[in-house]
Amino acid sequence: MCWFVTVGIRADRAALVQALDHERDGVGVRPSGNPHLARFFPEGDARFELTRGGCSCEFCCRPRDLGRGDLDKRRRQYRAKGWSEAKIARALAAAESAHATTLPADRASRERARFRRVVAELAAQAGSVRLFAHFYRGSQDEEPVACRGRRWVNANELADADLPEDVLLEVVGGAGRPAARRAWRRR
Repeated sequence: MCWFVTVGIRADRAALVQALDHERDGVGVRPSGNPHLARFFPEGDARFELTRGGCSCEFCCRPRDLGRGDLDKRRRQYRAKGWSEAKIARALAAAESAHATTLPADRASRERARFRRVVAELAAQAGSVRLFAHFYRGSQDEEPVACRGRRWVNANELADADLPEDVLLEVVGGAGRPAARRAWRRR
């Protein structure tokens, strides 16, 4: 149960993303295999998960807040599976601690800033990239995912923005931004 950020880029520019796996300290690149995500991205986009330490939690804006409703829902699901109360308590405690902020605030801020610089560089090199951040409760390759909207953002503005959950961001960089923005709004 973690955040994963999927980046989409025109297939003829996919090598730019694949090179990140070797050039950038700590950024992992893995092809995205979730068929539910494919329908949000433009046809012809290559999709990749950008990770650090196996997930994208450090790149996203915040750790997942496990509210009371989520905990009660999980507790009911575990009971339905026949789990003991002790096992349920351990699972819920593990889920909460897994998403507690373990990085010092300044390091977490640096990791988010580094990630946003990498995306801004990609957008500048490719003209644009698409980002989609989702908190997965199961397999990132199989979990059904819904898109709550689409937004356009300039690569320079990305540095100050949180990644919205379940919103496809079109990050545009380099020359031609106004034309790209008009084209994005027509979709």
